[in-house]
Amino acid sequence: TSGWDRPLLHAATLTPSLGFFHTAGGKNPWATVTLPKLGEPSSIVVVSLPGNEWRAAPLEVLVSEDGKEWMSVGKLEKYQEVWRTDLTGRRLRVRQVKVQRTGDGDDVFHLRGVLVYGRRLQ
Repeated sequence: TSGWDRPLLHAATLTPSLGFFHTAGGKNPWATVTLPKLGEPSSIVVVSLPGNEWRAAPLEVLVSEDGKEWMSVGKLEKYQEVWRTDLTGRRLRVRQVKVQRTGDGDDVFHLRGVLVYGRRLQ
């Protein structure tokens, strides 16, 4: 979190109405989403905040079943306001999703939404 963050909007980041989060500055800032149950995602959609586009890309989406071992499932090199990672047919078992800024700079990271679509396994 940071002075620009709005914690009351964090939960809405996971809904179609969209929310907001804003990290403090640093190398490779990230946000992690924990799903309520183990799932098999068919797609992950990342919704950026318009303006300050350099704070949204490049980025990487990683998934984990246990929060310890992470697998990269998509990379975005250039800014897009809405970006979808198609996971159809990959049969992943996922409990956590991490969205992480990559690159050389030390900067903040903010998004409006991280939407995970698929089916529950539990």
